[in-house]
Amino acid sequence: EGMVSPALQARLCHILAQRLPQERAGSDGAVDMLSVVAALCDTPRGLAALQRSSQFAAAVAHVATNLHTQHQPSKLAALSVIVSATRSAALACRADASDETASAAAGVLQQALTPLVPAVVKLTRVPILEERIGALCCCRSLAMHRWGVQALFAELGFVQFIIDRKEESSKRGLEEKYEVVREALAHADIGQVLGADNHSVLVAFVSDGAY
Repeated sequence: EGMVSPALQARLCHILAQRLPQERAGSDGAVDMLSVVAALCDTPRGLAALQRSSQFAAAVAHVATNLHTQHQPSKLAALSVIVSATRSAALACRADASDETASAAAGVLQQALTPLVPAVVKLTRVPILEERIGALCCCRSLAMHRWGVQALFAELGFVQFIIDRKEESSKRGLEEKYEVVREALAHADIGQVLGADNHSVLVAFVSDGAY
């Protein structure tokens, strides 16, 4: 990343954001473009450059569209974009809480991705393992943000779902559920966000372990 000038990176981000909506949702071309965008969002600098593009809103809309397709690779690629972006923004804020650029990027991300949370949560309950795990990984990265916790746990039945070990058939799924809760509880004021009863339930869940 250090070898690329900010101007060149900004231009590249604009081109990618412009090209992404041109790929038909649920196609191999969309998967390729989403994968490139996910890699770009994996660094704070790349995420910030993408957000500055005038095509950012269109790119987010295309990510949302691919979450709803029947094409599994497109769904997984769209989830990967959300994971990369949310994790990158969270790590940047944690590295320097006073960094106004990182805070601004997280704020833009909140506005863009909060409407996508219902679709992500819906995918956590599908019977297809790959999609379910991908969605749980996405929930884990969303839970790194206070706003992400609020959006996730506002979904009907999410508390009961995330602490339910019996209905999760895979070891990876159990681990991801555990990590979602652990990330949520890491926020200092999480008790106020979730309410005392839900907070107690989640604390007990983490105390018992993933399995």
